[in-house]
Amino acid sequence: MDWRILSALILVFATMSASLCLEEKENSTPPFEGPWSDMIGLKQELNSLSSLPVKYVDSTEDAGEISEPSKTLYVLPGLDSPLTGKEVLSLKSYVEAGGHLILADDSNMTEHLVRAFGIYLWAMPYRPGWRYTDDWVYNLSFIKAVGELEGVNFTVLVHKPMGVNLTGEGAIMLSLPHYATIELNGDGKESLGDAFFSVAPVAVEVRSEGGGTMLFVSSSGLFTDNVFDSYDNRAFLRAYFASILPGGGRVYFDDTKQLFGISPHNVILKGA
Repeated sequence: MDWRILSALILVFATMSASLCLEEKENSTPPFEGPWSDMIGLKQELNSLSSLPVKYVDSTEDAGEISEPSKTLYVLPGLDSPLTGKEVLSLKSYVEAGGHLILADDSNMTEHLVRAFGIYLWAMPYRPGWRYTDDWVYNLSFIKAVGELEGVNFTVLVHKPMGVNLTGEGAIMLSLPHYATIELNGDGKESLGDAFFSVAPVAVEVRSEGGGTMLFVSSSGLFTDNVFDSYDNRAFLRAYFASILPGGGRVYFDDTKQLFGISPHNVILKGA
């Protein structure tokens, strides 16, 4: 074969491969299985809104480089390893620049990020029946979902449970499978105490001085069919995303740290 023809063919195949890689990066998602498949429907529905197109990132370290962060939402649907120092700094920079972060964590992977924002944990277990104020930032009602797994009931509190009426003002900061934690007195002292297993994952929203927000959710089930039925779950997330970006914006999904193939139904009760 003439070397010029061979060179031309190689160039054509190289161009086609590059185009396919770029197209795949823009439009596809990792292979979800089981309950994770619900995320595919969520992303498709967001794209259909046109005002909230879904984008993808190569690395969590790139979060701080996102342009116009106040018009974006950065979603980490789950973590399979702790955030590195660079990733923490990148996410902190993103939020402080006005970006909006939603992070679901089935285990204690967010500790460094929580500390980076000066949030301290207090070892007091969440108990059903606590009351909450109705001082919501967005036009969404407080949602309490009750689920059952292997005969065990659990409660998921979603949105902004601020102002817990206990012995004083406080807020649920973060709940982990082994801890339900509260900062009550704001004295800056951290105390985790003895491990406490909670089957009631919760969520909290934290606002930064730069106008950005962080929503920590202690269950990746928020992004699957584990919190609500699949259609209701996606409907809630669409409404929540739209409330954060009422004028529209870009939704970045960071799938690089997700542990695919593991059912969130099992992860919630990890260590039980």
